[in-house]
Amino acid sequence: MWRERFKTASIVVVLTGLIWFFADQADVASKTVRLRLDVQPAGKGQVIIKTEPAPLDFDVTFRASRGVIRQIEEELRARPWQPTFVVDTQSDSLYADLKFESMRELPQLDVLRQRPLTVTSVWPETFRVEVDTLDRRTVSIQPQFGEMLVEDVEVKPATVDVLLPSKLAETLSG
Repeated sequence: MWRERFKTASIVVVLTGLIWFFADQADVASKTVRLRLDVQPAGKGQVIIKTEPAPLDFDVTFRASRGVIRQIEEELRARPWQPTFVVDTQSDSLYADLKFESMRELPQLDVLRQRPLTVTSVWPETFRVEVDTLDRRTVSIQPQFGEMLVEDVEVKPATVDVLLPSKLAETLSG
């Protein structure tokens, strides 16, 4: 008799626990987290010249179960998210100034895509990335003293090798 009561009580406790667990998992809430995006170029020899905004910080709001939100909060307390966004210029030009829609690009990042959540908003709404290649140029050193009168100026070395973005290299004269 006491065994049957114990079995019944055990089953009730287990079922009650499962009901509470699944109810907690099914309860959906919203959460906004700060995400800093690291940007890398896809092409060899390319570099990121500039991002706007700088740094690429986003407020990402998503909907998920309370259980998933708790897991994400614990994860973020241990280490903030800093996913990498790879910029593919998909052109043959050396320089590219690209504009992206945040709501289109950020939900595709693994850190968000691989979780059971739905991104509802991202701020700022857009971001820009300038990508270029580096160009090596030899530049002659020619000091300018303004209105000061200077005699016997000798520059050593007379030339230097400079590594700079190709867009700037095009503006150099001589």
